[in-house]
Amino acid sequence: MLYFPVKERGKGQWNMEKSNSAKPIIDEELMEEEGPLLPAIVPTRAEQWGVPASAVIAYIYVVAAYSGEHWTKWIVLFAALLCGGVELSARKVPRRGESWIWLGCLWTVLLCGALGRARAWEGWFPLIVHGFGAYWVIVRSGHLLEAGGSSRYLPADALFGAVLVPLRHFFLRLRVLKASGRRDAGRRFTPAAMVGVVAAAIVALFLLGVSMALLAEADPNFQQLSDGIWNALRGFDARLAIYFLLSLPVGAYLYGMVFGTRREAGVGDFRKRLDAGIGALRQVPGGAWPVLLGLFVALYAVFFAVQGSYLFDGLRGLLPERFTAAQYARRGFFELCGVMAVNFTLLGAAAVSAEGGLRAHAAARRTGMALMAESGLLAVTAAAKLALYVRRFGFTPLRLQSCWLVLVLFMGSLAALRTLWTGRDTTKAWLIASAVLLALTHLW
Repeated sequence: MLYFPVKERGKGQWNMEKSNSAKPIIDEELMEEEGPLLPAIVPTRAEQWGVPASAVIAYIYVVAAYSGEHWTKWIVLFAALLCGGVELSARKVPRRGESWIWLGCLWTVLLCGALGRARAWEGWFPLIVHGFGAYWVIVRSGHLLEAGGSSRYLPADALFGAVLVPLRHFFLRLRVLKASGRRDAGRRFTPAAMVGVVAAAIVALFLLGVSMALLAEADPNFQQLSDGIWNALRGFDARLAIYFLLSLPVGAYLYGMVFGTRREAGVGDFRKRLDAGIGALRQVPGGAWPVLLGLFVALYAVFFAVQGSYLFDGLRGLLPERFTAAQYARRGFFELCGVMAVNFTLLGAAAVSAEGGLRAHAAARRTGMALMAESGLLAVTAAAKLALYVRRFGFTPLRLQSCWLVLVLFMGSLAALRTLWTGRDTTKAWLIASAVLLALTHLW
């Protein structure tokens, strides 16, 4: 025989009803009125000290956002506090070796920016810092979808760790604060008690001001001291209050991202749903993709044959007629970007839609390898064009970006080629190599 508290309809009291069922009696009308109740939590010590720490860190971030030319210095302070807090909160989480790499990339970029370097990525610098920082937090939390670390699930990892987890646990800080405010084992601070505390504080501060005014009238020295205090309060910068208000959602997001992963048990389910969705797309028969990929392979072969001299002149250091060095290099580079984007998109579509997977069909696997080999060849020729341009006109930030992009695309072609050949996922190596090279370009 079980007893469950049930709220009577139309009444504000609870009665005990008997039930022979193991399921609690649920008042559906009450649920519609008051909504589902969140389960009570027992906060850890790390979650408790994380509440004030997240408030301070978020406030510094907002100050950095409005500091103008001093943004880099403030963001370095913010990153130092955030990294320290994450390390403390995750001290019991097994560390992945690659977390050191992502942390090193983050601090290479930050220090280069603080020292006045990072000229090649001046406009992209804030985005790169945020990207490295967010992904390091995801890796350090140990909640990647692939057990081996970074993988082809990178977009899903970013979505899960930087969007879904923080939003699902956006109010975790308030729940921890409420649970930590217990006066004893069976009593918590209620909303009414919180309102009472605020009202009491207002009354006490008002009476404090009255006492200061009376004491100032009683003693001229104390009056001078109190006048200084009031002048300081009158000179209070309203921006500080605005920064504080803006820091509230920032702190909630950071707290949810860092501590929400500790209470997140859905990463495995998210991976299963994602794999199920991809599996549902594998409906294209095995004989279709070899034909479709073969069309692109044949197209590029014809293109190489017709424009061979134009494409390979850069390898010989020659400049075609009717072209300046700037036109020759720039046109070749944009050709690379466009063709490589098409090729990777095409290969990705084939990988997720081919019945049984792309490697399950020998013809599709071979045509995919041929496509990636041609992409690598295009990357080599474009790199030669860019080298010709740099030799004639020197190095600039934009040309350094172009060099990095060409190298990343070439490595991507090799990584995809090796995956198709051996079946081993090379995404992790390609991602880490690309990230390290990106960080190193900030040294210039």
